[in-house]
Amino acid sequence: MPGIPTTTLRAFALALALAAASSSHAVAAARLVEARLIAESRAAAPGSETWIALHLSLPDGWHVYWKNPGDSGTPPRLDWRLPAGVEAGEIAWPAPSRFAMGPLANFGYEGEVVLPVPVRVSPAAGPGESLALRGTAHWLVCKEECIPESQEVALDLPIAAGVAEDAADADRVRAALAAVPAELPGWTAAIAAQDAATLTLRAELAPGAEAQRRQWFFYPATGGIIEPAEDQPAVIDENAVTLRLTKSAMLEDPVTDLRGVLVGRSRDAGTWRLRLLRRRRPSAARRGQPSSWRSPGVFCST
Repeated sequence: MPGIPTTTLRAFALALALAAASSSHAVAAARLVEARLIAESRAAAPGSETWIALHLSLPDGWHVYWKNPGDSGTPPRLDWRLPAGVEAGEIAWPAPSRFAMGPLANFGYEGEVVLPVPVRVSPAAGPGESLALRGTAHWLVCKEECIPESQEVALDLPIAAGVAEDAADADRVRAALAAVPAELPGWTAAIAAQDAATLTLRAELAPGAEAQRRQWFFYPATGGIIEPAEDQPAVIDENAVTLRLTKSAMLEDPVTDLRGVLVGRSRDAGTWRLRLLRRRRPSAARRGQPSSWRSPGVFCST
């Protein structure tokens, strides 16, 4: 849409989503997405932490959102109703994909989506009891239109001493956890340069990462910093990747805090290498110098 500012397009996309929320009750009643809670283990021990996951089954061509949805959208959430002494943590977000929607782009998931959540069991829970895990799952599912949906979800988790057997969906939960970033020694990153419109991100990989065999994309953890729909031209060396990122049109100040995931997808296999960038506060000697920082990395393959 030449001549229409990106910010206007984002507002228009949000308006379409809100319109769908108010005018698609008949469609939403049929529910496009089916949700359920699944577990890694058949039971949990008193005082332990176990993994429960929200499992979403999407029809072909539709997607839901990552924690940063991109140009528009909202990520799935769980409103828990838990027994006394049971605590649920935050969703552990697997690697996202990018979905183009006209001149905009979204970050999220398609197909079978598994979002793991750590659940802490009270030490006072007794073997033989069963924990009634209940909640309401909410999500926005999009294709050419967006439809907000919700569903009541439930799982009864037995309490048992010792090591529990795998649940029927253990492989699903573990595959999702394997796609969540994990620390990788030897990977570093830096904002090498930036101007009013772009910034250059350089990641140095550990030996053997085979950077040239992969296609790279950086997913910012929060919106308003990098334009989701813009290309990210790459210069790839043996053990380093340099990306030129387009700054958000809404950004006014230099970028001093960049967090996100760098995804390198193998050109000949479905392997993902992920990297989380965390800003380190510059030392007093470096304050006032151009923004450039290094960070520890994270790695994951599925």
